[in-house]
Amino acid sequence: RNLTLAVVLPEHNLSYAWAWPRVGPAEALAVEALGRALPVDLRFVSSELDGACSEYLAPLRAVDLKLYHDPDLLLGPGCVYPAASVARFASHWHLPLLTAGAVASGFAAKNEHYRTLVRTGPSAPKLGEFVVTLHGHFNWTARAALLYLDARTDDRPHYFTIEGVFEALQG
Repeated sequence: RNLTLAVVLPEHNLSYAWAWPRVGPAEALAVEALGRALPVDLRFVSSELDGACSEYLAPLRAVDLKLYHDPDLLLGPGCVYPAASVARFASHWHLPLLTAGAVASGFAAKNEHYRTLVRTGPSAPKLGEFVVTLHGHFNWTARAALLYLDARTDDRPHYFTIEGVFEALQG
């Protein structure tokens, strides 16, 4: 029997920390190590498709991987908007979704949409907790506004990062 890992990550865009050329070698080492630890009748295999950090393409790739490979685990995507769509499918399929991205605060709610999502990387809510702790440690009571460009043409990493800080400081 095969244990199948399905990967939906950007194949060529190295501007993402979780692009396949960066993550692939670690995934290969993990698959090899897990393969040695599995019983003889189990084999670990993986299938990869380029999700391109696209909110259109990544969910379609996840559906293709589910349809043609019936995976036991999904890896990626890391970008917020594609991760949201793929996480909804993964929850519907009762399939674990492991990602180093998906930093937005909304993913912390383990509701029906994100109940199988596991984030291994930093998250905006954790950054917010850190900032609140830092403010408490130094007894800071005033804050400066952080300004950034939010062109809404990309995955909005600045928006989602500061969202966690803003929400934590409001609470």
